[in-house]
Amino acid sequence: MNLTPREGQVLERLAQGLTNEVAAEALGISVHTLRIHRARILEKTGCRNSFQLGMWAQRNLNQQQVAA
Repeated sequence: MNLTPREGQVLERLAQGLTNEVAAEALGISVHTLRIHRARILEKTGCRNSFQLGMWAQRNLNQQQVAA
């Protein structure tokens, strides 16, 4: 699966437990734009909600860090 660089940044912030508002501010984007990225990430990962996305990120982001 290929996330865009921005989707990766959004996913990292959300996986850190940041709210949409705080994550958007940290990335210099609107909350609306962040939600669009989040919806695309959910679609690409097959996750249905934020909890599943957090679990997916924990597994996959950790695997990428170990492989690096």
